[in-house]
Amino acid sequence: MDPVEIDPPARPATDAAAVGGPALASIAGLRRLLETSAAAAFADWACALAGPALVLERGRFAPADLRPWLGALAILQWDPGSCDYRYRLFGTQWATSLGRDLTGRPLAAWPAKIARAIRERVDDVVVSGRPVGAHAAVALAIDGQVQRGHTVFEQVVWPLCYGPGTPSAVIALAVPVPAGAGLTAASLLSATGRRSRWFDADGRTLPAGVLPSAATPV
Repeated sequence: MDPVEIDPPARPATDAAAVGGPALASIAGLRRLLETSAAAAFADWACALAGPALVLERGRFAPADLRPWLGALAILQWDPGSCDYRYRLFGTQWATSLGRDLTGRPLAAWPAKIARAIRERVDDVVVSGRPVGAHAAVALAIDGQVQRGHTVFEQVVWPLCYGPGTPSAVIALAVPVPAGAGLTAASLLSATGRRSRWFDADGRTLPAGVLPSAATPV
């Protein structure tokens, strides 16, 4: 069973439209840098639902609300028992692209360098309570074998809380950027000196992580 389907039913978000305008203004920089319609639609949905606080509450949406992006989503939540973030959801497109499904697994399932980089990025979003975006060139896997070349993914990582209080999780979208957009691994490398660029809600470039090019999105 999909992990998001075992949560309590969502409460109607009757005020989403009312708060969408001010909230959308607060992520204008991030929104302006998004190249794909899927990422833009996800950011608009999350922002309107979260409101000015910019933190999604799990009780405010139903699993069906995620249907447009479900295969491209992951949810990472802090697990006190393992002192690590754990994948509540690892989308089918992620699993196919990377050659393994990490649903239910902690970040420690990754090699230490990759796990540390993802953990630091997720920590930043959870602590700040603000979303971030990225363009990252990723080497895909087919039947468990890493392929030559890179696919550029567009990512949006949004703070998420389960119940009242501060965020303890993120919901992350990663979708491939169409070739026609002109955003390639080579253009990223030329512009930034690396194969990824992270940016905050204001559109400002964030310090680079240390994820190698074959790592997972997020």
